[in-house]
Amino acid sequence: LYEEARQSSEERAALIEIGRALSTPEALSDLQTVYQTIYEQVRRVMPTDAFFVTRYYQATDRLFMEYLIDEGVVYPPIEYRPIRPQTRQFLFEERVGLMFSSAQEYLNFTKNSLNTDEDIIGSDHPSESLLFVPIRYGEEIIGMLSAQSYLSHAYTRRHLEMLKEIGV
Repeated sequence: LYEEARQSSEERAALIEIGRALSTPEALSDLQTVYQTIYEQVRRVMPTDAFFVTRYYQATDRLFMEYLIDEGVVYPPIEYRPIRPQTRQFLFEERVGLMFSSAQEYLNFTKNSLNTDEDIIGSDHPSESLLFVPIRYGEEIIGMLSAQSYLSHAYTRRHLEMLKEIGV
């Protein structure tokens, strides 16, 4: 019971810190700092070896990975080309998010849609556990969040629900 209360307290504190980062006057002009805060707070409440924030731009139907950190290294933004069918379906139809407990589960989900090895994030250290949640502003899709661990079965439904709260 004590551990449950401690975990709930940590999750609330993480959400408060993310709310603070999002509500600063500089938030829209300094998204990298906001993304860094979100990453730090996600890492606070769940195992996170890699983390990314992807933004969807409806006007151009493009998806950009605007923030990617893997083992503490921040990478430059990149554009997805093209948006894979599974990613498109996830963005526009998934309401909760996706959780994969092993790399094999994720590869089965993405089968026949990977164009090159470069499409696999963290191909040097493939993630074993992966969480993906859409980022929504009301009903509008504006991107997705992902937390990943190099350990299999690292995440629970509670982790998925927490990341979903952040995505809202």
